[in-house]
Amino acid sequence: MRDLSAHLKSQALSEADSKALLRTAGIALPNEVLVTDKAGLDEAVARVGFPLVMKIQSPDIAHKSEVGGVRVNITTKGEVFLAFEALLDNARTQRPDAAIQGVLVGPMAKRGVEIIVGTMTDQTFGPMVMVGLGGVTTELFRDVIYRPAPVGAEEAGAMLAGLKAAPLLNGFRGAAKADVTALAQLIADVSVLAARHAQEIAEIELNPVLVHPEGQGVTIVDALVVRRI
Repeated sequence: MRDLSAHLKSQALSEADSKALLRTAGIALPNEVLVTDKAGLDEAVARVGFPLVMKIQSPDIAHKSEVGGVRVNITTKGEVFLAFEALLDNARTQRPDAAIQGVLVGPMAKRGVEIIVGTMTDQTFGPMVMVGLGGVTTELFRDVIYRPAPVGAEEAGAMLAGLKAAPLLNGFRGAAKADVTALAQLIADVSVLAARHAQEIAEIELNPVLVHPEGQGVTIVDALVVRRI
């Protein structure tokens, strides 16, 4: 079992903190760079490449887009520097109380079906894993399925098949069939992480996870890990 204690020192974790924990646990994520000042932007761009996404990072700001904390599809160095200033200014103006860690610079993800994968702790059943239709529609449709964690890839596949949104993963209206195998493996891996670290981790939320066409895998766009008190 991997030691995640170094990532769980603070009560609230930012996206960057959460992703660092997930990487330590062996979950694959895009190559991203946390930039704390302008001097680090050139190196971040060189590592990530265009087009890219920039997001404000703070353990105190759960919904970054609501404070103007996200810029997408950035394609030039000039835009990068302007976005860096704007993201910091927006956060400081709207949330002057928030502890700002910097700006996360990452690649613009390819399109895919938006899915939410998460875990929570039930007082009766212990760690639970959930999957559902992701992105901004999660709360609207509430199309989610729960199972006690951990689950294997086969059971994760059965969870996906039980969603009302399952046709979206299976080539709905001529679209390419999504990489359900990669998604099922991610669900299984996250469920094992939650079960093994139930005394340390209360919740994990990956939303959205973009599921690309068959053979092209999945991309975790945003992540939040909540430490157990």
